Amino acid sequence: MSQSLSEGTPPERGEEKITPSNIINKYCALASLKNESDVEQFFILPLLVDLGYSSDYLETKASIHKEMVGKGKKRKRYFPDYLAYSQKGKGKPVLIIDAKHPDEAAEDGVEDSQLYASVIRRHMTAPKPDQYCVGINGHKLLVKHYDSDNIMHDLSFEDFVDGNAKFELLKHDLSREALAVQQKTKAQTEAFEFRTVTPPDLPSIFEMCHRKIWKAEKRSPASAFYEFAKIMFVKISEDRKLHEKVSSQPPIGLVAGYVPREYVRLSVHWINEMEEVTDNPIDTILFSQLAQSIELQILQKEKKRIFEQGEGIRLAPSTVKEVIKILEHLDLYAVDEDLNGRLFETFLTATMRGQALGQFFTPRAVVKFMVKMAKLRASAEHMDRVIDGCCGTGGFLIEAMANMSETLNNNKGLSQIEKDTLIKQLRTEALWGIDAGQDPPIARIARLNMLLHKDGGSRIYYADSLDKQLRVEAGLPISTKQEIDELRTMLVTDKINFTTILSNPPFSMTYERKDPKELSVLNDYSLSIDEKGRPRTSLKSSVMFIERYWDLLEKGGRLLTVMDDSVLNTRTACPFREYILNHFVIKAVISLPKNAFVKAQGSVSTSVLYLRKKTVPLEPQPSIFMALCVNIGHNDSGKERPQLNELPQILERYRQFEETGKLSEQSSTTGFIVDSLLSNNPTKRLDAQFFNPRYFTSMNLLEKIAQERKWKVFPLESLLIDSKEALTGGATPLGAAYPDEGAKFIRVQNVRPNRLVWNPEVDHCIDSHTHTVTLKRSQLRKDDVVFTITGSYGIAAVVPDHFGEANMNQHSVRIRVNDDVLPEYLSVVLNTELCRPQIDRAATGSSRLALDYTSVRKLRILLPPNKDEQAKIVKSVMDKLIQSINLRNQSEQLESQMLQVLN
Repeated sequence: MSQSLSEGTPPERGEEKITPSNIINKYCALASLKNESDVEQFFILPLLVDLGYSSDYLETKASIHKEMVGKGKKRKRYFPDYLAYSQKGKGKPVLIIDAKHPDEAAEDGVEDSQLYASVIRRHMTAPKPDQYCVGINGHKLLVKHYDSDNIMHDLSFEDFVDGNAKFELLKHDLSREALAVQQKTKAQTEAFEFRTVTPPDLPSIFEMCHRKIWKAEKRSPASAFYEFAKIMFVKISEDRKLHEKVSSQPPIGLVAGYVPREYVRLSVHWINEMEEVTDNPIDTILFSQLAQSIELQILQKEKKRIFEQGEGIRLAPSTVKEVIKILEHLDLYAVDEDLNGRLFETFLTATMRGQALGQFFTPRAVVKFMVKMAKLRASAEHMDRVIDGCCGTGGFLIEAMANMSETLNNNKGLSQIEKDTLIKQLRTEALWGIDAGQDPPIARIARLNMLLHKDGGSRIYYADSLDKQLRVEAGLPISTKQEIDELRTMLVTDKINFTTILSNPPFSMTYERKDPKELSVLNDYSLSIDEKGRPRTSLKSSVMFIERYWDLLEKGGRLLTVMDDSVLNTRTACPFREYILNHFVIKAVISLPKNAFVKAQGSVSTSVLYLRKKTVPLEPQPSIFMALCVNIGHNDSGKERPQLNELPQILERYRQFEETGKLSEQSSTTGFIVDSLLSNNPTKRLDAQFFNPRYFTSMNLLEKIAQERKWKVFPLESLLIDSKEALTGGATPLGAAYPDEGAKFIRVQNVRPNRLVWNPEVDHCIDSHTHTVTLKRSQLRKDDVVFTITGSYGIAAVVPDHFGEANMNQHSVRIRVNDDVLPEYLSVVLNTELCRPQIDRAATGSSRLALDYTSVRKLRILLPPNKDEQAKIVKSVMDKLIQSINLRNQSEQLESQMLQVLN
């Protein structure tokens, strides 16, 4: 314990000082403090260590930067003796300490420290910590806040002993641990939350924005989308600037997910501050600044127009503020997704459905797969020129740009200047897109999307890419006419070709000869003439794109396109497949699951078709890689399930085939080789399902069983009765009412495996005249086999004796077999998994798969020659079916009883 100071205390400014020789405190004896150096070495340093400021948290005057402090003639170059930090890294000091000679006043040290704090705080980034200024001359220690004249702590030499109230309070307030907590708390209260967003969260976020805009503005979805896209333009730009600022000026004391509030402009707080200057600052300041910068680039011919001159955000300021409330804390710049594609998904599904949306919403997993499969080249020696003739929001082009940029950036043989030059070439010359969508203006939105993803939209054009002459309609704006003229010069006059095409053309759109404008387009297409030399009345755009893309490709150029399966598998599309076989080498066909376009509210069966333009007309077709993908990373409702995505595995197997011409496992549906396209393929089908290894395995098994058991395999047509009624389709009465009584009208939902079900409360009947006259050919009688051919196709059941009068609709066929076959046996065989691969192979179409009569007649049926043996098989199957039905009924009864008990 120190002795009491009986002979007085050290004087403040100029007073006579008395120095007793026997006073000591926790750190030293007062008599040992003879100069400023002694004060630093014997008193200040041990005190700071005691407060928790070891060397990792201290900076001495040897490394402290001098600053000009004071005013007027009193200005001087000054630095304190110590800076103490509450956090490692020594970013922002919390204590500024000035040591004085024992003959000088501690107050002077505090004042100098405060002057120094005022200077360094000007250059300090937010959040700025509270700083405490310390003056000490050995006799006295004084502490003040950097911007206050009030003394926080006033301690004499002998107060520095454990247990002293003043000393304990000093340690409580100024210890490193206490100030670290204070700095962190302050940082959090002054910080702005800025959290990352995962792609699955985006739809619900955008849906909230859509509801806000619609509720406030009552705009159409297309109009609301376009205005919201402008806000997103500002949002992504501001998020990018925020990332750059945080990178150049890292904030100290903030946890992940927070940034200094003063860094953020796109926020409600910033809007409120700016409203004193302008009513709608997001529009008049932020959007206006961006639009002006793009306008300059348009004048310099570096960019195409995105917005009209003088165009602003056409939403009320209050609506904009409500949208910003939703978006302000979300970091969207880091989202590696086709953001505008997701905006379409949210805003436009209210007015567009199914196939009309498919071209805009190519699933991200499919886009990535197709771009990687294309193996795009980007180097100083060669840069692929890529085009999408129906680019939508630019998803393929964005992914291609990212893929090729990565290739260049990873090329260690290029200098940074060479990389920058090639990346500029990539973004301005190598990526082309065309789209004719007008409401909203799709080409402009694709340019905006490219700009948000680090640019590359200078070659995106508004035009009908199917018009080979690129005609200009009357009444178009001058800028649009100039755009089409520019494109015509390059594609028609200069005949620029492309190395790669990545595309997902619209499936449902058709061009018809009765429309004069569409007729002029059709006249340029060889596919518009049928095999007999007659003009087709119409042509699907997906087929037209095959021919158009052949025109645009250079010899050996690659086409990767999403194609509806009806082009690949239906009889009517056979001429189009012949065109493909004559003009292209088929590299790969990958069947996509039926739910691939569920997010676009579409259920079209599609495939990825990889073609290469022939280098010579008679170039032979080599072996082809095919695959059947059952999952691309989401379920039937569209919920993300990325771990189930099979496309990466298929791509890996394709690479193996590409490099070696072989596969480790030929029977896998994630990749198999087709050596001959036209063997036993009279309609030249190109879909992967037709070549499914599962079909060939099942056929081999049929033959094996037949050989082992001395049975035979027959085509179904050879088992039918010798009559026109042997295999007949059903029909639906036009405009007929369905009475409560009469002949039963069988639909697909009434046909279950090996049994017909009927519920008089929900199922339909038809009147006597319709049954006996109008639909006479579709009457059913005992022992007829009803076989579904559309919808839930491939299900068979026999009409039982007790069923009564009945007819069937057009989604089933009636089969009548000869005396060698039990009808029940045929039904059992058709419903087995052994027969299913044949049925799936025979189904054709895209939006609604169906079986045609010819394919049904050709189904191969395994038949025991003895009808008693057929009957045994039927009994065994039906016994198990009855057991299954009974168990299901018992389960339902138990469930009902439990519910009654619980209620």
